[in-house]
Amino acid sequence: MMNFIGQQGCGKSFAIETIYELLAIFTLKYVDELSKIFGKFNAFAATAILINFNEMQDATDSFNLQHKMKSAITQASGIVERKGVDSVESEIWSNFTCTCNDMNAIPAEKGNRRFQYFTCNNEFAGKREYFQNLCKDIQPQKQGEYNEEFM
Repeated sequence: MMNFIGQQGCGKSFAIETIYELLAIFTLKYVDELSKIFGKFNAFAATAILINFNEMQDATDSFNLQHKMKSAITQASGIVERKGVDSVESEIWSNFTCTCNDMNAIPAEKGNRRFQYFTCNNEFAGKREYFQNLCKDIQPQKQGEYNEEFM
């Protein structure tokens, strides 16, 4: 799981949002609580291939859910449970990212092999013009063509 850490407005989610535009309905862009994905009723994420945890609370507060997250990263299948419907075993296709200002949102333990941490350059934090110039060559009207070709 890639974790992007930096100041507010430094562009942590820029690349992720671009990928989300290509993957469309197969993504969950802004999940702010581990329980929404790893809690008892987890069908919310059953079809997502990319899930981004955005500015979530310190995961140490959700210790049991953190272990479920680690399992989901490495397991090929898991239990999907909907309210009022029997749970079923299903393949796990989800990949996870995290964008956060808090360095300790997902603490790494010794011997960690599931989480990678990237500190974003804060030099351009809050400088919208810089990011607008970066985006000027992206052509949103072509997105549909990409979706049809790759999906």
